Amino acid sequence: MSDYYFEIDKLCCGYGNEFRLKSVSFGLKQGDLAGIIGPNGSGKTTLLKGISGRLPLSSGSIRLNNQDIQNLKLRQRAQRVAVVSQFIDSAGISVEDYVLMGRLPYRENFQFFESNRDLTIARKYMRLTGIWPHRKKQLSQLSGGEQQLAAIAQALTQEPEL
Repeated sequence: MSDYYFEIDKLCCGYGNEFRLKSVSFGLKQGDLAGIIGPNGSGKTTLLKGISGRLPLSSGSIRLNNQDIQNLKLRQRAQRVAVVSQFIDSAGISVEDYVLMGRLPYRENFQFFESNRDLTIARKYMRLTGIWPHRKKQLSQLSGGEQQLAAIAQALTQEPEL
């Protein structure tokens, strides 16, 4: 059993033969804050895609609270891990609807509308990030920084562990 709440051990992933992360290992204790820094093209986004499951790992493990998250179904992983991307697809969606998409992992089958709980959670994080006044605007009408605030609100609305 590890002392770390979040641990990556010998992670390898990449894009065919072009770029590969090789044997990345680190751990974080619960409550730790970490940043990923490096020059352009060094693998920061590749690492995040590997952690979030958007890019398959060729080897290694990712553990959250001593559970290998690779064994989780996509829905379970989305309930535990959120990633804020640097690029947002903003075509034809309101800020509020975009933020509410963070609740999708919690919806039941054939649940087509948000529950009152979903709305309460989304509103809480829209207010926290300061994006609340823009909730009825189209995401494409916002500045880049405001779009990032909406993306952060969406990630928080997922209520993930990581």
